[in-house]
Amino acid sequence: MKDKIRLGDLLRVEAKQSASRRTKNRIRENGDHFIFMKESNSVSLFGGGTAFLLRAITENASNGKGGKENWLGWLPANEVLVSDAELLPETEEVTLVKV
Repeated sequence: MKDKIRLGDLLRVEAKQSASRRTKNRIRENGDHFIFMKESNSVSLFGGGTAFLLRAITENASNGKGGKENWLGWLPANEVLVSDAELLPETEEVTLVKV
């Protein structure tokens, strides 16, 4: 694993055994490959701890119109194990969207 995670890095994310149900569900629902979008130490996120904004590679989240889209959301850094990931063979190209 690199020392610094950068915007657009493809990561493999695994929930720690002690992770919250929410974190475990997000990974279970959206797979374990995510694109790193942002890091925050915001007081309002997860009790002030570090959190990662991640975009899922899979399109499992509802877009509210009957279709599917990539999940985009925050996971607390202290609840996940993060490692570098290889691009999955069935994944063509990922488009980054600034948030």
